[in-house]
Amino acid sequence: LLLADGKLTGSDELIADMVVDILDCESKAITLTGKKYPSSYNDTVSVAGDELREQARPQIEPIDVSNYDSIILIYPLWWGSIPMPVATFLEQNDFNGKTIYLIATQGSSGYGSTVSDIESLAKGAKVVRGTSIYCEDIPNARKTLYELITSGFNVSNP
Repeated sequence: LLLADGKLTGSDELIADMVVDILDCESKAITLTGKKYPSSYNDTVSVAGDELREQARPQIEPIDVSNYDSIILIYPLWWGSIPMPVATFLEQNDFNGKTIYLIATQGSSGYGSTVSDIESLAKGAKVVRGTSIYCEDIPNARKTLYELITSGFNVSNP
């Protein structure tokens, strides 16, 4: 959590707020409907590891992407991969013919295996690497996001 404008905000939520401000677009959070994650970081890391090993698909509120051609997917790396609620979201939607632009947040792993993970779950989508933002750089990421978005995601990013 980060302190932003006097309130505690999740780091990916802060990135999403920056993107919405730059693009004046809609934003939808992937929200769990079942069991929530623990409030402790270490406990959440443990649960995330278990979910990844089990390839769990936590229940989420449905998000309909049928009216969109392009989606900017903002997600954290968990154990070098996508969080399992993101996998649920990707499997619940038809991304055929859509473009998914990736913005990952991480503490050390770049994109990890997320690009190939997303490509395998979002069949028919064009998946475009946007940027992977290191956790300590998130509060100051607005300039990076602005340059990325105004370039049409035409930035070289390994």
